[in-house]
Amino acid sequence: MPRITKQDSLHFQLRVAMSNKLKRAWAAYQKYKLITRIIAAFAGAIAGISGCVAYVKVYQNYNAATWAAISAVFAILFLRINFSVRRDHERLITRETFTLYMCAGIFALVAGLAATITYIELGVKHNEKEITADGYLVVCIWTIKSLGWGFFIFMSARKFKKEYLESSPCLVQMSIDLPLQDAMGETRTRVSIGYKKYKTVLRIIGAVIGILVGIAGCVVFAAIYHNYNAASWAGVSAIFASIFLHLIVAVYRDVNRLFSVTKFTIFLNIGLGGMISGIIAFIINIAFGIARHETGVVITGNFIVCVWNFMTFKWGLFTFLAARKFRKIYFEADPENGGLVTNA
Repeated sequence: MPRITKQDSLHFQLRVAMSNKLKRAWAAYQKYKLITRIIAAFAGAIAGISGCVAYVKVYQNYNAATWAAISAVFAILFLRINFSVRRDHERLITRETFTLYMCAGIFALVAGLAATITYIELGVKHNEKEITADGYLVVCIWTIKSLGWGFFIFMSARKFKKEYLESSPCLVQMSIDLPLQDAMGETRTRVSIGYKKYKTVLRIIGAVIGILVGIAGCVVFAAIYHNYNAASWAGVSAIFASIFLHLIVAVYRDVNRLFSVTKFTIFLNIGLGGMISGIIAFIINIAFGIARHETGVVITGNFIVCVWNFMTFKWGLFTFLAARKFRKIYFEADPENGGLVTNA
């Protein structure tokens, strides 16, 4: 038998200590994620209520006011589900409650999407060439917000429902016998793997949509509106969406773990570059818009460019976080397990 040296023992203790630190860091990250959601929901509710009051009192745009209020309602629903789950230490929330939240999320998704299409059509019919406070196109901001909150409600309710009733059924049903627990454990494993794959598919779909939107924006702003500043940043956002897509697909297909630390570091730096360039360009275009006294989001102006600056920042952030997560899974959390990345 090989002798266990003092150095091997120290290495083992170091691994155990690192594993415990990673577990504590992951728990803190999960708690931080939930607090971030609660803060974002508070901000969304306040923005919706403020928008409702402003559009009624100042602009008399009752369409925008109505949808601002609706977005605030769905933000409050999102706040409620996250806050309730955070305080529900004994897991008393039932399956039916989560199902109701999921139905509310689907309703918000469908209503927001239908309203967005409707108000875009009305804006086109009334020949609106820019987003004005008393027009139809501005309503789309609040319909999209309602759609977004509906999506967040649906995904959160679906996730919490799985955590409550599938990941840890013993906390919900204490009377399950041991053989049934083993069978349910296998089912939970399959469901968890399917859920992780579903998350990867969602990321791929989101990246493909980002690429198509960026390319379409680049062509439209260059060929029709001659806003080459917006066109160039739309193209840049499409490039960063392509990089994010490449990273996700490459890691998903890398069953044998051939990715090196250097490759992940390159993706990290690219994502960091996208974040920094997006923030700097956003500030510059805001400053130019203020200096030129732009009163609204004009198609040929500088404020519209900020949308694509933000998209570039977003894809840079997603690339940075994904590369950081995959590098940790590959080389820190469990370097021996080749199937872990597929399940991440």
